[in-house]
Amino acid sequence: MTSWIPRLPLPVPLLTAAVVAGLLAGCDSDDASEPTQVPSSSGRPLVDAKCVHVEHAGRELGVTVPAGFTVATPPASSAEIRETYRVNLLSLAERPEDGRTLPTAMLAVYGYGPGEREGQNALELSVLNFKQATGGSSRGEPISATPTTVAGLPGSAGTDTDPMALDYNSTDAADSRLRWWTLSPDDGLFIVTLATTTPDLDEQYAAEIPAGLRPGGC
Repeated sequence: MTSWIPRLPLPVPLLTAAVVAGLLAGCDSDDASEPTQVPSSSGRPLVDAKCVHVEHAGRELGVTVPAGFTVATPPASSAEIRETYRVNLLSLAERPEDGRTLPTAMLAVYGYGPGEREGQNALELSVLNFKQATGGSSRGEPISATPTTVAGLPGSAGTDTDPMALDYNSTDAADSRLRWWTLSPDDGLFIVTLATTTPDLDEQYAAEIPAGLRPGGC
């Protein structure tokens, strides 16, 4: 088992006001695409959802982002994160809510190709970076995932709870739920991560997000 990696300091640009503003205003050219409806595993459609195309090292993935999320592909801080932590943050989506500084849900996609991070090492560092992006705590617990099928491909899925993720400036009694999925198209690796602040949001997106992944792109 890979040893646990100590929490690293959060790269400032990921949570600065400028980046948040950029996310609110900076959806890429996918904004002009037609709304997409994709059946979820629970049988409910993702009404007015949008397929966001991500690509890394020639590997492509379509990620169906639910309505109400702002999207940055890639995020403004991705180059600094890659240089500092050697993780490839390809896309970041957030669900804002009036009256809250932080979003109520966050979705991030990481990707790796030949010669880059792989397997457990890629999973641990990507999820750790995501936890930092949400303002989550590091409790020294290893990050794990159970083998499963994701979007028709061999992959894995894991989950955790965190008392501070997306809640560090408006804490409540409920822990936020974090989830992650891995899938490996054409010897590449994509890691899709999700954080939500309420059980209702977790129940909804935990079914919709993996059901809306499209190997090969949108």
